[in-house]
Amino acid sequence: KKEFEKKIAPPTLLLYVDAGKETMVKRLLNRGET
Repeated sequence: KKEFEKKIAPPTLLLYVDAGKETMVKRLLNRGET
């Protein structure tokens, strides 16, 4: 299981980071509009 997790962990972390960046950008844009 450890080897399997090591292979999957990096991509999922990147996905979470990318999603976080998108949400942050959207929030910043929304703040700028109001």
